[in-house]
Amino acid sequence: MRAELNTMNHRVADLVSKEEESERVILGLREEVFELRTQNENLVTEKEVLQKAVRALEQQLRKLKKKRSQHSGRRRK
Repeated sequence: MRAELNTMNHRVADLVSKEEESERVILGLREEVFELRTQNENLVTEKEVLQKAVRALEQQLRKLKKKRSQHSGRRRK
């Protein structure tokens, strides 16, 4: 009877230990998910800024090409 009680106590202790380890792993994964979400938000913001910059540069390029074509058209006349 005492041996069975010791065995059960060891099993309970093992289960508690496994549960605590699982909780640590889950906490670590939650922290990693939070960090990845934050990183993703930062990357999305950076992407938006870069897209705006690209659009502005493309607009400047179109204006320069338009000016160049107007100047070259005047020379031909």
